[in-house]
Amino acid sequence: MDLRPFLFIAIVFALIAFVALTLPKTSTELVSATNVFLEATTQSETITENQSIEISAFARGAKTITFFYNGKNESFECTQNECTKNFSVEFEEKGIYFVEVFAVNGTQSVKKRVTIRVVEGSRTCIDSTLFGACSSQLPFFCDNGALVQKCSECGCREGFLCLNDSCVHKPVALEVVGLKEGKVFSLPLQKVSFTIVFEAAKEPVLSGAGFRVVGRLLSLSESIEVQKDFVSKNLNVLDTQEVQLEFSGVESTGEYSLEVELLGEFPFKKSFEGALIVVEADEESPMAPVWSNYFAEGAGIKLNWLANSEEDVKEYRVFESTEENPAFIAYSFRESVPASENFIVIDSGFTGKQFFLLKAVDWLSNESGYSEVLEVES
Repeated sequence: MDLRPFLFIAIVFALIAFVALTLPKTSTELVSATNVFLEATTQSETITENQSIEISAFARGAKTITFFYNGKNESFECTQNECTKNFSVEFEEKGIYFVEVFAVNGTQSVKKRVTIRVVEGSRTCIDSTLFGACSSQLPFFCDNGALVQKCSECGCREGFLCLNDSCVHKPVALEVVGLKEGKVFSLPLQKVSFTIVFEAAKEPVLSGAGFRVVGRLLSLSESIEVQKDFVSKNLNVLDTQEVQLEFSGVESTGEYSLEVELLGEFPFKKSFEGALIVVEADEESPMAPVWSNYFAEGAGIKLNWLANSEEDVKEYRVFESTEENPAFIAYSFRESVPASENFIVIDSGFTGKQFFLLKAVDWLSNESGYSEVLEVES
């Protein structure tokens, strides 16, 4: 019997076994041979652009865990037989990306590859609101990554009103009850201001309620309008709050009345009758005032004069001296008296004679001449 065929087969099997023993071991074999175990996981395999993701690696029997991405690597030392390490990376553009994780023990290593799919997506603010959209938390708007108040675009929650792109408490009923100033005289193009007084009409007003005041100066020849937004303070019924309106550029001479409109949940309009402002190019001085009499009043002496007939007189100025001087050089200013009054009470704690002069001054600072000298003796 010829044994050569059997001998040939035996030689072939021996060669195959030798080659198998000399080939490098695979990763799987390394795990078995060195007892190194590696598992790499991620929160999601698909994310959107400009989003970061965290990759977690768990290893057993490894000395280090290393993450490789985009030509860079980051290594962590394992001080115990089992260890977990995390790696965070952000992807700016859509595509398919690979992060490789190695668990190494001496010369042996195990590799895992994590595949991340980045898809096109919309960018968002911190509360997940899309760029250019309104947040669920009104009145916030996602403006290129920043949440800003924009109630003109997004609106307000129930019970609030949009004012200057911020939400304020919705107003309740207010009424215009008066003006702080009375009749005013002005030169053309001079600023004129009025203080409007409001009060709660039906119920208390919460601090932060928003309103708009529209004021109109009205005459036969022209109308000037001013708008002003304001936020109320806490108001109980009959409490008052003041808001000032300032008009500029009143050009035409004449008499003007004021109309005030209060805009809110309960709109209210009020016209103030009469000429509240008289605009005139006045260079004419008032007439010099005329003394009428004086007499003792209590511990003082009351000096009286006749009221001037001019409507634009603002005040009277009183001057005094202890000696009569027709040139008025020795007289000093004592005090001003509003045009609504035509008297002054002085202290009578002096002996001998005292002398007084008067001047009238109008709203446009035109001054009259001096009155006659009033001689008072005590």
